[in-house]
Amino acid sequence: MKKRTTIIILGLWIALIPSLGLPGDWKNWIIVISGLVVSSVAFKKKRIYLEVDEDSEEYKKQIQKDTY
Repeated sequence: MKKRTTIIILGLWIALIPSLGLPGDWKNWIIVISGLVVSSVAFKKKRIYLEVDEDSEEYKKQIQKDTY
């Protein structure tokens, strides 16, 4: 699964958590864990961009893939 898709799915998951009727402690832990996962995926995606040379073909393909 692509990192961008993972972030979107986790964002929707976090938006749905309040309406699931979970006890408060469970809800808080699920939100914290989901937030950490979103942060780590976003950080890895950012690190990939920093490691790639901007003039390389791989970088240009990735930019084209990520733009709408």
